[in-house]
Amino acid sequence: MRIVLLALITGCAHRADVASLQQDPLDVVVIPGCPNRPDGSLSGCQWQRAIWGAQLWEDGVTEAFITSGGAVQNRWIESESIKAGMVALGVPADRIHLETQALHTDENTGYAVRIAGELGFGHIGMASHGGQARGMRAMAKGWGVEHVEVLPMDLPRVVSRIQDGLPEVEVEPVPADEWMPLKEREKEIARRLDERRRPPSWWVYSMGAMFGKMKRDGLPEPPVVEPTLRGERHRVDTRPWASKVAHDPSSVP
Repeated sequence: MRIVLLALITGCAHRADVASLQQDPLDVVVIPGCPNRPDGSLSGCQWQRAIWGAQLWEDGVTEAFITSGGAVQNRWIESESIKAGMVALGVPADRIHLETQALHTDENTGYAVRIAGELGFGHIGMASHGGQARGMRAMAKGWGVEHVEVLPMDLPRVVSRIQDGLPEVEVEPVPADEWMPLKEREKEIARRLDERRRPPSWWVYSMGAMFGKMKRDGLPEPPVVEPTLRGERHRVDTRPWASKVAHDPSSVP
């Protein structure tokens, strides 16, 4: 259902010519997260995206990345896990920026675009499995982001790399007493903002596809400090938090 709805918003999305990008590289490439395995090891989805990012690095498509995603389905932060996989595959750690708040694809897209802007990056690529990458570009374009490319995964090439063997990677989890299941966390975020809880993703994306709702809403912004993370795990390379909470830091434990 998720991929179908993302495809609805894409239309005839533009696909970047990787060969041309080797001559004129992108400023930054965004890679959205997906969940770790229950034991914290990188999942097949995470390895595929980490490998695709490493291959884009090797091909000279970009010199910077933003991996995006919080500890959504379990205690491991998705963006940290994909970054760890990319580093193990040879991408320099200082070339990968983290976005640790996003819980859904539209948040992966919007929050990462904000970070890109703060870092001075203008020409952005969305790299993921094909349907998601095209959906992310469509969302960004709907929010008024002009220079966005689609970098759909070359799955046969990625699978070939997996067959060569993968390195060992360990990622630190969020402490058990801090982590919240997704539904509880969304309720907590809504409570802190005194707003309604976010509708399910299938509803958000279908409304965006049918009525252009995402375009009217504008680029999303992280609403509050992530309830499951302490200060040292927050992303630090983007602008301050929303003004609704900035005036009263004590309101955000």
